[in-house]
Amino acid sequence: MIYMKEDKTRKHFTSYMVGGKVFTKEKIGYLTDKEAIERARVMNCREHTIHKLVAYKCPICQKWHVGRSRKVLTEKEREHYRKAYTDIEQSKKLAEMRYR
Repeated sequence: MIYMKEDKTRKHFTSYMVGGKVFTKEKIGYLTDKEAIERARVMNCREHTIHKLVAYKCPICQKWHVGRSRKVLTEKEREHYRKAYTDIEQSKKLAEMRYR
């Protein structure tokens, strides 16, 4: 869903349902594909994520967003993302420790 403000800037929204109620929130625009992909991977680790989340470049604002794909996320894939995320976090911590 796209909403255009008076100053001609566009805001992108996503909808989701919780307990039978529909909610909307503004999508986050990332400047690089790497930022969006990393965020999608983190979100794919969450227990309540049903559909695989992927990064895509918006043809309107030229920023990167995270959105649902039609593919259902399997537990095996979720574990893969959790392991990869844990490995990345451990690498960051080791790098920080080296430079102290």
